[in-house]
Amino acid sequence: MKAKAKRAQRARAVPTPKRRRLESREGAVITSLAIPRPLHQEARIASVRLNWTLAEIVREALEEWLERHGADVAKGAVR
Repeated sequence: MKAKAKRAQRARAVPTPKRRRLESREGAVITSLAIPRPLHQEARIASVRLNWTLAEIVREALEEWLERHGADVAKGAVR
């Protein structure tokens, strides 16, 4: 009887908000990449805290990198 009473007192689970993710895979390329474990762990923790998918974090990072280095890419600059 006590177990039933405890179950009745529990609050109902609240659905979590949808994670930030790509709206559609149409036109997307599925790829894989190797990154150092500490970087992956840090990104995974950030994705959970922000409620984003890890893929969305990688997309954002790539977009920012391309914006910063676009001129170098265009002229073929070597690092």
